[in-house]
Amino acid sequence: MNERDEKIINSALKQLFFCARKNINKIMITLFVFNIIETIITLFCSKLVVVLSLSTPLILTLAMSLLISIGMLTAVMLLYYGLSVMTLRMARKEYVTIGYLLIGFRKWRNVAKYALFFAVLLTVVCALFLAIWFFFTPLSVVLFNKVGVMTGTAFIVLFFLCLLVLSLFPWTFVWYLLANEPEKQKGVFKRNFALLKGRKKLFFKIVFKVMGKRIVTILIVWAFMFFFTQISLKSKSAMLSLFSSFFSFLYMYLLYATQAFAFLLLPIIYDLFLADSVAKQVDVVEIKYALPDTTGVEQ
Repeated sequence: MNERDEKIINSALKQLFFCARKNINKIMITLFVFNIIETIITLFCSKLVVVLSLSTPLILTLAMSLLISIGMLTAVMLLYYGLSVMTLRMARKEYVTIGYLLIGFRKWRNVAKYALFFAVLLTVVCALFLAIWFFFTPLSVVLFNKVGVMTGTAFIVLFFLCLLVLSLFPWTFVWYLLANEPEKQKGVFKRNFALLKGRKKLFFKIVFKVMGKRIVTILIVWAFMFFFTQISLKSKSAMLSLFSSFFSFLYMYLLYATQAFAFLLLPIIYDLFLADSVAKQVDVVEIKYALPDTTGVEQ
């Protein structure tokens, strides 16, 4: 690892530590509210699809379901823009309130087309996943018979998450670029690719350096949860069921906390890459105002 990469990684670690110490409660509450709003939107759209299925022909129902799904994902992406604005402000030690979560709906004219783009992208990814699932259904049945429903489901979910990450990674900084300069939309994809150019390996090095131990801990807790769940179902022991419930709760908490740290880490990486781009003066990245102090460490 060269000196430049090591410096950026260490800076990311330090900035995340101080950012999380100050904002972890805010981001946890924000994610809770985010998930509630997302669930309400999803339930409403699901109910709408069910109502349509009872009164319209199958083909029309499928077409309307597709449009409703895209509309639902667009609304969720507007929420995600608000979350990006909040976490970027947290990373820069700026004033932030829960109200920023809904800023995408207030400024929808600026970001709606990007929300629609990501909604269509996610719809295509989900359709691709379902197509793969349908094509390999016999193998899926064999997998569930071999390793059990819980482990088989874990493999399927892991595959879907990998597919999702690979699809969304090329667009990682789009929301932060829009949050940084919402009125400056021209060339946002070009600037996003410029920030990632030559830094993709560094991005994953930072993520695994910062989040690696957390991910390993989650996998270990999941293994304990799986073990005690299987044993308690066979023995019907109240004590083993209690252990299963404990590890299930711990698993969900760690998953939630890791998600919070990930959302704080991404804008920190964005600012570090932005500063590195300016320092090298080789990428096509324009800056409207002075960058914040990217050392981010209070001595």
